[in-house]
Amino acid sequence: MSVRPLNFLVATVGFACSLLPAAVAPAIELGPDDALGVRQSVQLELELGGDLVFEPSDPKQPTKTPVHVEAKLGYDEVRQPGDTVQSIRYYTEASATTKVGNNTRNLQLTDEHRLMVAKLQGGTRLLCGVAGPLEQEEFDLVDVVGDSLVLEWLLPARDVEKGDSWQADMATLQVLTGLDSIEQCEVSNVLSDSNPQYARCQLAGSVQGTIHGAAVTLELDGIYLVNLAQGQLTHFNLAIRQKRQVGPATPGLDVVTKIRIRRTPAASDSPLTDERMATAEKALETPQQLVRTTNPRMGFAAVHDTQWHVTSRAGGNMALRRVNVDGMLTHANITKLAPRTLEADTALGEFRADVLRSLGSSPTNVAADEQWINPQGCRVMSVTVVGKVNDQPVEWHCYQVAPSVENESLHRLALTFTVEQEKVESLGTADRDLVDGIELTADTVEQAIVNPLRK
Repeated sequence: MSVRPLNFLVATVGFACSLLPAAVAPAIELGPDDALGVRQSVQLELELGGDLVFEPSDPKQPTKTPVHVEAKLGYDEVRQPGDTVQSIRYYTEASATTKVGNNTRNLQLTDEHRLMVAKLQGGTRLLCGVAGPLEQEEFDLVDVVGDSLVLEWLLPARDVEKGDSWQADMATLQVLTGLDSIEQCEVSNVLSDSNPQYARCQLAGSVQGTIHGAAVTLELDGIYLVNLAQGQLTHFNLAIRQKRQVGPATPGLDVVTKIRIRRTPAASDSPLTDERMATAEKALETPQQLVRTTNPRMGFAAVHDTQWHVTSRAGGNMALRRVNVDGMLTHANITKLAPRTLEADTALGEFRADVLRSLGSSPTNVAADEQWINPQGCRVMSVTVVGKVNDQPVEWHCYQVAPSVENESLHRLALTFTVEQEKVESLGTADRDLVDGIELTADTVEQAIVNPLRK
């Protein structure tokens, strides 16, 4: 496959010394070297431009909305030993400006979440806040393509000469691009030039896969610089043309993303101190990639994993969908309810009757009901109903979340998860886990949010 680097890639990755003539260039070993325990400084710039694509609900309405994102990330990182690739990071900079249509927003990482751990697990990269779950927007800000954790995986495990090429494997590109799965991968690397200190390589090709249940095609065009003494990539520039179909929980994309990464030794006064390292090492033992979704208008916050996607917010209502590699597992509606005194002996029975009444004439049967106190101290009632919709077996998992007796003046929440019966096993306890992560708060006014950073 031919390699055709974009002009901006060549212009931003230059050699500091003259190249050897091709006739005398020997075969060289590119690496890689894990650089365990070495503090490195990573600077990443990202620019995305193109269109969000939506399913047309009205033939007269446009199905595309312009989107533009500029982001800058900077962090000091130390690779850690273990049975997988993992590191500790301290973010010195994380900011982005996003524009969707005529709406512009500025995003920043809060100080309390600058210390994170990154770890490869099950073919994906986990990114976890050491001080606790990141806000959803913060996670979207730092969860970018081109992660430094696997850059060296692009390098071949053999000596190469100028003009030699090698294929990039699916595992590397899945982590590098952030895809959930890859069905087809045709990406090649080539050693384009070298001298005794550095080697310049180029990559190009296409990848087909899925992300958030949507089919996606990527065209990659990149160039990177390898420090031969260190066996590490010091510069990595990549352009990605992405065409993503509209997914079950996310809009489609027709965009070009440009990423520039530069790695240097960290300064002697690195903010990634030994004390912070010791704190973060505990988080590496049992990493959990959790985020926090906050809805001030509805008066609640929920800690959950990243397979949940908020699809709409309107007044006292909110909708979510849970998506895995195969598509949508469940649709959830959350509704704000007025405060009410709940009698312990009768509340569950009344809730069961309310659930059956709300389902109307659909043939239903109560499969289970229970109540408990969630870890945030909220009272939870649960009713599971089985039935059919258009002859399709369906389950409704219905919950009511109420404040503790001491805070009965707070509002309540009603949550209904609709799931096809054949997907109940795949859903597992994800709906209950979400409910257990809910905390009720005093409600405040909130503006509607459109977040293009969600990958």
